[in-house]
Amino acid sequence: DKDYPPSIVLGIDKDYPPSIVLGIGKDVPSSIFGVTSGLAFAIGVYCVAQSNLVNILSGSTVNGFYVAGALLVPYSWGLHVAAWIQKQNGK
Repeated sequence: DKDYPPSIVLGIDKDYPPSIVLGIGKDVPSSIFGVTSGLAFAIGVYCVAQSNLVNILSGSTVNGFYVAGALLVPYSWGLHVAAWIQKQNGK
C-alpha cells in the first residue's frame, strides 16, 4: 500500500483539516478549546496525582471522582487538537 499525504486522503489542499471535522464544535473559537484543554489537563493531572501518589490504592480507597477526573487527561488532548485545527483555519 502507498502512503498518501493527508491532503489527498481528506480531499483538501492543506496539511490540516477543515473546521467541519469538529462537528458541533466547528464554530467554537480556538481560544475556548485551548483554555478548556488546559483546564481539563490540570484537573486530570491533579486527580491522577491524588489517586496514585497520596493514597495506597485498594478496593476501599479508590475514589470514583478521582478516577473520573483522570479521564480528562486524554480528553484534554482532543481539545488541544481541536484548538489547533481552529487556529489553522483562522477561527
